Amino acid sequence: MTRHRPSILFAVVAAFVSTAPAGAQSVPRIVFTRTDGTSTAFALSAIQRLDVDTSQVVVRVAQGGVFTFPRSSLRAASLNGAAPAGVSPAPAGVAEALRLLPGYPNPARRSVTLAFELPRRTHVVVDVFAVTGQRVRTVVAGDLDPGSHVAVWDGADDHGRPVSNGLYFYRLRGATSAQRVTILR
Repeated sequence: MTRHRPSILFAVVAAFVSTAPAGAQSVPRIVFTRTDGTSTAFALSAIQRLDVDTSQVVVRVAQGGVFTFPRSSLRAASLNGAAPAGVSPAPAGVAEALRLLPGYPNPARRSVTLAFELPRRTHVVVDVFAVTGQRVRTVVAGDLDPGSHVAVWDGADDHGRPVSNGLYFYRLRGATSAQRVTILR
């Protein structure tokens, strides 16, 4: 990856951190808005590393999540949907709908990171199913805030037994699609 000088993303983060009011109640989030109008938000406290080069932006978050955005697909970056003074604002918001993203690594030998986006505080259930349709494991069950989230499936069933090699699907209840993942041990 060819690195260059800090971009607008770093300017947004630096400006926000230096001008954030003391005792602010909201969790600071960086919001990436794509050219198609969809958005992805990350809590600043969850970002472990942010790499920007001439072709892409790579965000590494807690628990090993990695999100890559081609620069050509990004329209803007902002904090909490509004940029600090001196930075062009981006459209506000997070995901417009429940969205399930591809799991990684895929295929997997042990654990799989499952990523999803929420438009608002929602009761979330993420289930893993065998190709037969039988539920194998509930990975997430609880109320989560809006934004991007990751969960790790350890490749085991509800009883802690490793699943066999094969194709599995995971679904975010309420989303209109499922994603597949292959386990190879």
